[in-house]
Amino acid sequence: METNCSYTIPEVLRPYVKSVLSFRKSVPENLGNDMQFFADGCPGIMYIDSGTDIMLNDKKISSLFLYGQTVKPIRISTHGEVRAFIFILYPHIIRSVFGIHANELTDSCIDFDLLPFANAKYIREQLSASVSPREHLDIMTVFLLNLAGQQSITTDSRLSYATSRLLRSNGEISLKELQNDMQISERTFERKFKEYIGISPRLYARICRFRSAMVQLEASDYTKLTDIVYDNGYADQSHFIRTFQEFTGYTPSGFLTVFNRK
Repeated sequence: METNCSYTIPEVLRPYVKSVLSFRKSVPENLGNDMQFFADGCPGIMYIDSGTDIMLNDKKISSLFLYGQTVKPIRISTHGEVRAFIFILYPHIIRSVFGIHANELTDSCIDFDLLPFANAKYIREQLSASVSPREHLDIMTVFLLNLAGQQSITTDSRLSYATSRLLRSNGEISLKELQNDMQISERTFERKFKEYIGISPRLYARICRFRSAMVQLEASDYTKLTDIVYDNGYADQSHFIRTFQEFTGYTPSGFLTVFNRK
């Protein structure tokens, strides 16, 4: 059994938090419980409540962690019932709020206990002692507000503008046009993107296009696969399938079969 919920973001967190999700997935205790995640263009904070070890691609991780851009598909594994709570952050927030160069966390994560903030190591204990997603939301809201109040947060509006334009255009806007709008050199554009977003502008644009195609595929909003191909600006079907496999590890038809989406 699997249940999913989304929550209204408190007004005070809307400059930092894109969405808040929780899900619960139940399987017998003797069986593995795998959760797969794919590139979506955003970093985030994840809390996983499980009675057993939590493994990220075969590496043991903490139950509470900050993660960066996901490029390669990842698999989080545990056993029995699992509950997860996810704060999905805006693309530029890791550098602005946490003071970490975003490229240090690309396809990686950091234990909350290791963050250089006085109260970070207590958050996991508070979440563990709580029983409802609403309590989890309140705890993380207080933490992020305290964090914002402890330091002078300066967000680079140019990076917010660039990622917003790329997301809205599904990655199809010209990178040269964005660079000109931001009035910076190509070299600075690349450097800033990797520092604040964690990946190159070109890769981020590809992820935006992939996510648009993924949404259309999952919603069954097509008659034939080539509808998705051309709606999202791919050169041809083979190009789309290669890209889909790169970001998920599956062909589109294989993805739908494994996840029972159609």
